[in-house]
Amino acid sequence: EGALVTSHFFLFDIDETKILRGFISWLLKGNFFAEVLDAQARGTTGYAAIRPKQFLALEIPLPPLAEQRRIVARIEALAARVAEAQRLRGEASEEAELFINSVLNALVSNAQKKYKTLPLEDLLRDANYGTSVKCHPERTDDAVPVLRIPNVVSEKVTLTNLKFGVLSETEYQKTVLQEGDILVVRTNGSADLVGRCAVVPALPEPMAFASYMIRIRCDREIISPDFLQLVLRQQRTGGFLIDFARTTAGQYNVSLGRLRKTKIPIPSLDEQRQIMVYLDELQAQVSKLRTAQGETARELNALMPSVLDRAFKGEM
Repeated sequence: EGALVTSHFFLFDIDETKILRGFISWLLKGNFFAEVLDAQARGTTGYAAIRPKQFLALEIPLPPLAEQRRIVARIEALAARVAEAQRLRGEASEEAELFINSVLNALVSNAQKKYKTLPLEDLLRDANYGTSVKCHPERTDDAVPVLRIPNVVSEKVTLTNLKFGVLSETEYQKTVLQEGDILVVRTNGSADLVGRCAVVPALPEPMAFASYMIRIRCDREIISPDFLQLVLRQQRTGGFLIDFARTTAGQYNVSLGRLRKTKIPIPSLDEQRQIMVYLDELQAQVSKLRTAQGETARELNALMPSVLDRAFKGEM
């Protein structure tokens, strides 16, 4: 159809008096040759490649054209059913996320109507940006872990894939984290990541945080960090935190100034805890659903390779 390919691809004409285009297409999609080609491709140069003559020397199952048509029709019918199941599973996952966001929005909206609100700056004991020190995956004796965007994007702090930086004493004191701090992603090329935030748990050792995030430390006599994170999460999903005008560097931003002005409802600490318990229970139910969906997804992903394997062994 007029497209071009580079020398990294094979381009062949098919003799359709012997083999149907659909038959060989499914044969290739089923990785029928994967094991033998993978073995052939492993050289000593560090560059994996297969040659046309190696590919053309492979033997394939070749039933009569009528049988090929029957096999292709059967595969395509099953593939359509698998695709439909995957679509429905994807919709269920999206609906679960929308449900949580809807409940979250209702909880915060009701709290804003029922209780007095204060700008976030009136609830803060400290707020600042993180360190821009260069970080490395290898740790030296004088380095400390530095939490980065990947450590908070799930809206919980994770300590996998840590990187380490050497900080001056001044920088260390400015950016060392405490339990109950909230880290907010302040700039990123993805609007979905900007504004994501997580409450810092008890850490196994002192840790700092990177410059692409803001650390806020609230007055815990007035507001729970977990409740504040819930409100900020609702503000993010509602699009109230993010400056959607990209910078010249192609980044979206949440400024500390915008955060400070965010209106936060202030129920009593006991009511904040009740709201969090209710949301946590709902989140646990959604997590169970997602676990079940994940198992279904793995089964669906394994189904087509199994179908193709049976098809080309003559078992369909």
